[in-house]
Amino acid sequence: MFLKAGALSLALLLASRLLGLLRESAQAAAFGTSAFADVVVLMLTLPDWLAGVLASGALAYVLVPAWAGKAPAQVAASQRRVAWCLLGGGGVLALLLFIAREPALALLAPGLPVAMQPIAAAALAWSALALPAALLAALWTTRLQHERDFTGMYSANLVVNAVLIAAIAWAAGR
Repeated sequence: MFLKAGALSLALLLASRLLGLLRESAQAAAFGTSAFADVVVLMLTLPDWLAGVLASGALAYVLVPAWAGKAPAQVAASQRRVAWCLLGGGGVLALLLFIAREPALALLAPGLPVAMQPIAAAALAWSALALPAALLAALWTTRLQHERDFTGMYSANLVVNAVLIAAIAWAAGR
């Protein structure tokens, strides 16, 4: 049983990594090494990076042991409380990022050409909008980790990468 589960997890992890490589290749093919490519990378990676720095590891470190041995209803109630806190905190952080787009852009992409800055500011607005969802995704991943549903964790990553590849291909065709 463990060998089969481990093999499935490994296969899904490898598929996720290969799809991530395909996503990066699609970005490179669509946007090259232009300033626009830098903006796309910033827009797509900022919410995940912020969620990773602010929440992902801490959520797993705190919640997985706290949920151990708890009834499913208690785990669900705790998850709801944390979700509301993440939505609130993520909303405040998103609003701050939205308001301070230009200074944030100067910190995150200092070498960006002046002509690209309005597009990059708009991209940061979209990143800010995605931040609360990225924080919730970190919580849901923690719940899947608690449930030992590694198949769900890796499969979710596959879905995200597939959607991003489709969006990049669509944008490149326009």
